[in-house]
Amino acid sequence: LGKHAKAVESIKHAVDINPDYPDVTDVARVFFEDQQDWDNAVELAVNEAIRTESLSWFMTLEDYVENGHTVKIKPNYFREGLMTLSNIDLNRFESLATALWNSYKQTDLYFPWLEEINDLMLNIESGPSCVWSKLSNQFRGTYFELINGTFLIREFSYLIPSHLTNWMKVSTASDAAIASSAVLAWSEMYPSDMEASIINKAETLLSRSAYDQKGIEDGFKLFKSIMKWAGSEGLLLDKRFEWIVHELQNLNQYHLMITGTETSGKASFVNMLLDEE
Repeated sequence: LGKHAKAVESIKHAVDINPDYPDVTDVARVFFEDQQDWDNAVELAVNEAIRTESLSWFMTLEDYVENGHTVKIKPNYFREGLMTLSNIDLNRFESLATALWNSYKQTDLYFPWLEEINDLMLNIESGPSCVWSKLSNQFRGTYFELINGTFLIREFSYLIPSHLTNWMKVSTASDAAIASSAVLAWSEMYPSDMEASIINKAETLLSRSAYDQKGIEDGFKLFKSIMKWAGSEGLLLDKRFEWIVHELQNLNQYHLMITGTETSGKASFVNMLLDEE
């Protein structure tokens, strides 16, 4: 009868009294959606998803996320729901986490979300058969966004140890090399940030990684971004770096390694072969 506040109060009261009463939660969901009362619709979906552990409620919640109805809600509000879902269905968990990740990009809640999902992922274990292709892409893309020069290191450095640890944990086979390399590169610059066990794991993963053209391409993109940044800052890098990177892009070539003692004339020999210094 136009008394929206009274209707909401009555429906929420009915749900609180006996949420298992036939159709009462569905009636509430339809009412909130018809009224475009998304705050109450999201609250209902989260509460019922946790209470019933029903995938249909998690799918409803994901639909709300994808349609932008949760973008102003603080990320820690979804923590219990995500943890519950991770114990039920890891594939659905990955789908919901990815939807939330995309929704928070370009918002003021992006860094709080990164902090939340990284803290959450540290406590989630998956079997060897689980493939996290969507989350691997999210961790990978976010890492490169953070280090592309848009942000100062001090703005995001507190996120990196857990972010790289989780990325390495969820990385697909094609991302394992670049994730491990990122861990080792960060630990070299900031040794106190990474745990020794994580560094050892990165070294092991990297040593087991087969040659991956995608990893080489990613490295080349990173190198070009460094060159671009250096140019904008008035810094000049030695041309040898660019030559080395181009050489690494094509590992089908034969490479010759020349070794010897310090005074054995290696440099002279190489200069003679190349006919230049």
